[in-house]
Amino acid sequence: MNKNTEKYLKTLIRESHGVDVDEMALRQKGMRDEGKPKKFQPVWKEDNPTPPGEHGVPDAWILNPTLESGKEKLIVPLDCDELNEFIEKNKEWLDSLGALHKIEPELVACKRTKDQPRSYKTGTPYYASGEKMSAQEKIKRKLFSVIDGEFTNEEFSEVLNKRSIPTIVARDRKHINLYTRFDNEKIVYETHNYNAYETVQDFLKAAIARVKGGDTPEMKTYHLARQYNNNYSNWAADKKNQKQYAGKTDVYKLDAYGLEEKNLDVSIRMDFKISGEKIGESFTWNVRMTNKIGKKLSDESGLRGGFLDDKLFQATTTAQLDPTKQFTDEYTVMDDINVVNALLQAIADLKSQIEAIDPKETLKVATVKQYQIKRNVNEALTEKLIKRIVKKLNN
Repeated sequence: MNKNTEKYLKTLIRESHGVDVDEMALRQKGMRDEGKPKKFQPVWKEDNPTPPGEHGVPDAWILNPTLESGKEKLIVPLDCDELNEFIEKNKEWLDSLGALHKIEPELVACKRTKDQPRSYKTGTPYYASGEKMSAQEKIKRKLFSVIDGEFTNEEFSEVLNKRSIPTIVARDRKHINLYTRFDNEKIVYETHNYNAYETVQDFLKAAIARVKGGDTPEMKTYHLARQYNNNYSNWAADKKNQKQYAGKTDVYKLDAYGLEEKNLDVSIRMDFKISGEKIGESFTWNVRMTNKIGKKLSDESGLRGGFLDDKLFQATTTAQLDPTKQFTDEYTVMDDINVVNALLQAIADLKSQIEAIDPKETLKVATVKQYQIKRNVNEALTEKLIKRIVKKLNN
């Protein structure tokens, strides 16, 4: 086929179907290219009817929209089949697929298509049939897969950043609660993150820049240790806003007592929690995010009044369970498609609430108001006078 004919056919196809032929799945004649990362890559079963060298409908896709190494997702459409039925029919191929590409496949309730996927919907992870795991590990893996797909992507991180909300750090052990629960009766996941600014003016400038789409002042992102201890006291949330630096520890050279070397006048704390519980023949999910802001002046030793509640988002959904099915180490609560779909619905509701917030609302809390963060002078003088009077009376 000469170039003019090929160009004419591509134009004709675009006009007829609105699809770029270069984005249609082409079945390569050779093996998978192991070169630089690709945003989209079709995967074919041996018995796929599409001849090598031609376009057709692949059986799966490897997605990596950000082109970051290790961020690939292997998406397998169920193509209208029920989840367990699809696994039963394709178990051998799914096992070999994960081993070949070294990526755990995700089974997604959607139709197969010849075009590159325009959006990625979180699916149900598939684990090779020979891999033995406890119910706790299975539940944890599948929950983390949902969290990764829904919350840690660049698109949603930008939604949070636009509203001056710290991004969700999903897997870093320094941020997450390690004393939670993952079993067939109850699931609890929790993490936190901070954004901080040296001055209230920096915070205000950053909020304005985000609304206008400009460059923002330097911001510190951090975690705070000792937040989820069960046996002894946790550190106060405003630890790094206290103006009393104690140097580094001798051995690990960490900030002693969690105190911050730089003076941080503004800190924004985000807490994120997913909890689910089996109640009778149903499973209820609650997805919750809280955002708190603390401000002070540079000459103050700490936040007066601590953190102030700024925003609360939460969503609850319930899945009805099949009374004939029992959850075990082999068939966990996160293998139930109704339970997973209920979680995805709660997540979608939560994200909608966050996206509905106008970024300009942050300007209200970013505006510097002396009466909110600086101690009233008359109040201080009154306290001093009272102390003097009490002292004289005692003498």
